[in-house]
Order: sequence, then C-alpha cells, then structure tokens
Amino acid sequence: MKTSERAISVLALIVSISSGVFSYMQSRTSAAQLRLTEQQLRPHVSYVPTFFRTKTGLNVDMYLQNQSPLPAHVLYADLAAWVGDDFLSPNFHSIAPDIVHQEKGGISSLPPIKGNALSRIDQAGEPLTLATCVIYASTSKSDSRRWRLQAMHEYVPGSSLPRRLLIQEEEAPPSQAKCSARDVRALMGEEGKR
Repeated sequence: MKTSERAISVLALIVSISSGVFSYMQSRTSAAQLRLTEQQLRPHVSYVPTFFRTKTGLNVDMYLQNQSPLPAHVLYADLAAWVGDDFLSPNFHSIAPDIVHQEKGGISSLPPIKGNALSRIDQAGEPLTLATCVIYASTSKSDSRRWRLQAMHEYVPGSSLPRRLLIQEEEAPPSQAKCSARDVRALMGEEGKR
C-alpha cells in the first residue's frame, strides 16, 4: 500500500510541475502576442521627399504620410539637407502638432535648390542628402506610447523618387517632444559599423 501511495504522490507531483511549466509557457506566449498586437495596432508614419527638376532649380516636396487606419498625432517633424558634406541652412521643422489620417497626408514644399548648390549636384556629382526625424503618437488619450522615425534619403538625378539610405523607427520616451534631423546623419556611420 505504501508503494502505490508514493507512486500516486510522485505522479501528482509530475502532473503539477508539468501543469506549472505549461502555464508559464502559455503566459510568455500571451505576452509576446500582446506585444505583437500593440505593434500592429498603432499609427505608422513616414516622411519622404520627392524631387521635381525645373529649368531654374530643383524643387523638393516632403510627404508626411500615415499608412495605418489609426490616426497619427505628429508632434514634431524636422528636416536637414546636405550637398556633399556641406549643410544647407536652415533646418525646417514643424511649428505645430498635426493629426494625420490614412491616405490624407500632408505636403510641404521646400525652397528650390538653385545656384552653387545645384551646380555642385549637377556638375560635380555631389550627392544631395536629406535627413528627417519625426516624433509621433496615437491620438488615443489612453495610449501614452510615442515613436521616433529617423530616415536618410538621397536625390537620384533624373528620378522623382529618392534612394533610401537609412530608416530607423523605435519607441521614444513618452516625454520626448522633439528630435534633430541633423543627428540622423551620424547614424549612417553607426549603421556602417554594424
């Protein structure tokens, strides 16, 4: 009788441990699934240049878009440009927050690139690069998450579409309200080291 009681106790212990391991694995899977769902249920913003060549210069339009059906609260957008290694002053940044709905993005036109900068692009073949940095959030008051989108694009002569050199999107601290496009250029060196 004692042997069968021990066997039942050992069997109950094995079942209990197995059940605990299964519950632990199930909770880890649920947490991962919740994180994936959070990533899918959020706005997804892009800030992309398009280029239009005219007889007098190079026009650049910036498209601020949201690819998600959930509206995006764009808190700040910053843009910096270089011809070769020379910064084209000034930076351009948003002056007020904006709400961007899917397929209802905004367009802003930069001053045309002319003169010496344009001849350096055309004749010397120096690249025109644009760095962008955007801080955005959900419009839901119950969602405190924020995201920082940093990207680097290059003008391809003869094409209206840019060549993407870098894109990096990450969650930002809930307190972050601004970012610097000039800092994005330094990420290019970090990406090359990886």
